[in-house]
Amino acid sequence: MAFSLTGKTFLITGASSGIGRGCAIYFSQLGARVILAGRSQDKLDETLVLMDSNLEGHLTFSCDLTDMAALTDMMDSIYHQVGALDGFVHSAGIQKTIALRAIKESYIDELYQLNIKASHYLLKAISKPKRFNPYCSCLFIGSAAGEVGESCNMPYSAMKAGMHHLTRSAALELKQRKIRVNCLAPGMTHTPLTFIASESIEDSPYKCEWAQPEDIAYSAAFLCSDLARLINGVVLPIDDGYCAG
Repeated sequence: MAFSLTGKTFLITGASSGIGRGCAIYFSQLGARVILAGRSQDKLDETLVLMDSNLEGHLTFSCDLTDMAALTDMMDSIYHQVGALDGFVHSAGIQKTIALRAIKESYIDELYQLNIKASHYLLKAISKPKRFNPYCSCLFIGSAAGEVGESCNMPYSAMKAGMHHLTRSAALELKQRKIRVNCLAPGMTHTPLTFIASESIEDSPYKCEWAQPEDIAYSAAFLCSDLARLINGVVLPIDDGYCAG
């Protein structure tokens, strides 16, 4: 079976930069129609320019995914415009290296909205009748920080750990409906979110190579392809052995 996403349609959140942008570009190169979602329309347009220009039908949605009403409206609009989806990659996120004494309630709330609440709402929306194709692939971008402890990273680590367990539970609940749910757990990746967080891993005795967004996109595309149709409920580290230490 050839590795291709031709004829498939995927929603990618956080597509304005970093891993989400990398996934959008690579998915389009493999033949997928891509729906881009993010807060900044200008940055989504920048991503669109970088995608495979031989394909038509890519769409952008400027949406604040911490607003569940806006997220629900976006999913309704996507269905009415493109029909059933073959899956999504939920890559939208925020991250700060922050000590316990400096943590604010607003930061915890925003992390919860993006990582936990939005994940539930995306699954709820795509699993409605006629809104997904068989072997639909729902993919979350978690983090190695959700698998191992990291100093000055408690809220982020906790929310990503929650996303990892959400993945496993959702996979069990939705598998009878031919919906797959998986998660990638990247280590340090060169994105706009991670340059501040570099100290936590630089000080670690377990040195690892930094990934590029396309490194994450390659695994994302595989898990969203028909080649992975029996892979379900997996949290896959992409961290050069960081979690193994």
